[in-house]
Amino acid sequence: MNAAIKQNNPLSELCKEISLKRFKNHSVSEGLKIGNIREKDDGTEISQWLSLIFIKSSGLKISFKSKYHVENIKHFAANALLDSVKNLTKTKIDDFTKEFCNLTAGGIKEHLEKIVGKSNISLPLLTRWDDNVFFLPNILDDRNSFSFHDSWEIYLDSNKNRFIQCYLSVEVSDENEVKALMEEMHYTEEVAEDGEIDFL
Repeated sequence: MNAAIKQNNPLSELCKEISLKRFKNHSVSEGLKIGNIREKDDGTEISQWLSLIFIKSSGLKISFKSKYHVENIKHFAANALLDSVKNLTKTKIDDFTKEFCNLTAGGIKEHLEKIVGKSNISLPLLTRWDDNVFFLPNILDDRNSFSFHDSWEIYLDSNKNRFIQCYLSVEVSDENEVKALMEEMHYTEEVAEDGEIDFL
């Protein structure tokens, strides 16, 4: 089961879909797409900041991280706040990304609870990307436990310099919960006229 999950992972695809829909709604931006994580040609990190959040059920621990540079995300924050880019402060941009994490994790939690029952969610955190080393998944010694990871980028099609990067880590201690999620074939959500997101 471990190898099958890592090679063909509907849970990762679910999280990608949720993050894309939530970012579209949160940033009031159409034309967004998902792509692979990029790096600068010189090999240095392209983003500087990290917002992250955790979701935990009885058999799963999920971390969702958004990695960004102010210059690459300020356009989206300005749209969301109905403000001009020049009026944005770093604090407003950080709050925008923390709320994106919160919205995405809320969507993941809502879906988990339909399938595997109660789960908990943390408050979103903000730190430097260099601090990511403190939030890496645990090394699991239990033979029945394992972890898997994924990453993607949400970018504006008309300008690939406008993007946010997403990282997913899942620690599994109950394989039955993952099997139940894998058997769930379809996920949808609709945005109501008032901007709220309804789960179907």
